[in-house]
This record gives sequence, structure tokens and C-alpha cells, in this order.
Amino acid sequence: MDFDPTDEQRLLAETVNSLLDKRYDPVARLKLLDTELGWSRELWQQYAQLGLLGLTIDEQYDGAGMGPTELATVMESFGRALVLEPFFPTVVLGATLVSAAGTPEQKAAILPKVAAGDLLLAYAYAEAGARWSATDIATTARPAGDGWTISGEKIAVEGADSAGTLIVSAVTPDGIGLFLVDAGTVRIEPYALQDGRRGGDVLLTDAPAELLGTETDAIAHIATVVDVATAALCAEAVGVCERMLWMTVDYLKTRVQFGRPIAVFQALQFRAADMYVALEQAKSMALLARLSLAGDSPEDRQRIVRAAKIQIDLSSKQIGQESIQLHGGIGMTMEYPVGHYFKRSTVIAKTFADTSELIELVGADGGVIG
Repeated sequence: MDFDPTDEQRLLAETVNSLLDKRYDPVARLKLLDTELGWSRELWQQYAQLGLLGLTIDEQYDGAGMGPTELATVMESFGRALVLEPFFPTVVLGATLVSAAGTPEQKAAILPKVAAGDLLLAYAYAEAGARWSATDIATTARPAGDGWTISGEKIAVEGADSAGTLIVSAVTPDGIGLFLVDAGTVRIEPYALQDGRRGGDVLLTDAPAELLGTETDAIAHIATVVDVATAALCAEAVGVCERMLWMTVDYLKTRVQFGRPIAVFQALQFRAADMYVALEQAKSMALLARLSLAGDSPEDRQRIVRAAKIQIDLSSKQIGQESIQLHGGIGMTMEYPVGHYFKRSTVIAKTFADTSELIELVGADGGVIG
């Protein structure tokens, strides 16, 4: 099997990296963090012009029709730059949910707007007390005339503060359904998340909603999209870890102690080498997760993606902690970027399920991959 990127994939990576190198240096990112919006609408439109917002959307809905490899390429680049724009909630989660579960009419109404950068989405699924369960939720949906109404509260919804449409999971008589809700009809309490990205809690009180698709039990669609999104997060984590490693190596080469760069000390060389090994492990498992999306059964795909994220979370923790410690006090400051990278890797490790939960789930499946 040929693992080398195609010419098209190389061009995609070069294009994205070129844009981010010019526009997303650490100083520019800190300025964005201090703005009311927390990200750049100008850059969002540039992503749309480059086709990134429609990357995995079918061509009939004005997208590029690309797959998991191209998405992973973009996510890895976004991880290296620590991008703040709501690409993950809008494109990776929102557009994928609409593509997987929506009717042709819903896809035609939503996806072209997403690809053009005119509509932002957010997936509201987490609830207080539910921990990692997608089914143990209290938000309910009830039929109301030709549509539905939803009542409940969702927490820590990434991108909720800027989304035009929310995709909300709710209990129906048949199971867990997905619903489209106009963000203007609900109360959103916005705040900055731990990694600097924006989100908020969503309070729904008999909010008018439209069923996404035709099924009132969408748990299979949810599981598929969570696997796709987790694989995308694995790729982003690789980009985050890669940047933390090389920032640390550069620092070791320039930090002078006892008249010599600390990179000459063998103990620190060993620690940097261990970080490199952890990064290579993460890369291999991110590749495995991406490949599993192409042809494995839903059960095998889910098990592989979960196992991959376990290793990536462990690698991210090792690389992040070493990066902070080897930088010394400067690694703890808001002005220096390495701490921001560690925050993002920590949030990735807590998305959908943490390491302990994933180990239990994989173990319950027999701990066998494939």
C-alpha cells in the first residue's frame, strides 16, 4: 500500500500551510484571542475561497467531494498553526452530520451555504451529568404540528456563540434524534473554552426544530460522524504535537546555561528523543484511524479509531508535559505559544471520551484491533 500523498494532497497541504504561515503567527493569534469574536471572519472567507469549507461536501452541493485523507491533511496543518476559526464544529461535525443524515432538500439548503462560508453550524450534544454517553441525555423533542419542539440544556457547545444553525441531539419516542434549530430562537451563554476557542451553553425551551433527515433514531449516524470527527482530531493532535516538539528542540538549542546551549546535555537529548518517538507513534495511529474510515465495518472502524486515539492522547500528554518542563517558567506564560498548544492537545484528549473511557471501551470489545 502506498502511503505517500498524491500530488493533489501535497498541493493542498502547501496551499494551507502557506496561508497559515503568512497569517497565523503566534502574535497574530494572541490578538485574535483578545477580540470579541475570537477568530477572523476574513480568514474564514479565505478558507471558503480555497475550498476548505466544502472540502468533504459532495460536488452536487458545491463542495470538493474529497475524503478523510484530505480532511486529515487540513486538520494537521490547522493543528500546527493552532487555528481558532470554527472549522471543526462547522465542517467536521456539522456538515458531516447533515451529509450523513439529512434529506436531499436539507442538504441543498444547508451545505452550499457552509461551503461558501455563509452559514456556521454547531453540534449540541453534551449535557451535564451525561459524561461521555451519547444516549444518556435529558433533552427531549416532541412533535408540534408539522415540526418539533425541543426542551433541554446543552453544555460546552463549541462554536455555539457564532453558529447560525444548531444540530441538537434529543430524546424521541424511538431513540436519539437529530434536529436543526435556528440559533436565534434559543438562549446561548457564550464563553471561551479552555483552549481559547469560543463556545457556550445552550438553553432550549420549547424551541422550534426541524428533524434532520427522516429517522427519529439517528444513533447510527451519530456514531459514524463521531468516528470521522475523532479521526480528524487525531490528525490535528499530530500537528499540535509536531509543533510542540520542534519548538522545544529549538529552545534547547538557544537556551544557554553554564555557558553552553542546554541541548548539549545528554539527559535532555534523551528526553527530546523520547518525545520524537511519541510523535512517530501518534502519526502511525492517526494514519491507522484515517485508513479505517475507508473500508472497515462500523464495529471495526469504531474500535480502531478509539484505539488510535488512546495512543495519540498518551503521546500528546507526554510531549506536552515535556515541552512545558523543558521550557521552564516561560512555558507557563500566556505570551509564549507552547502552553497554548498543550491546552489544545488536552482539550482534544477530552473530546467525545477521555483516555480512561476509551481504554474501558476498547477493553470491553476484547482489545483487538481489526
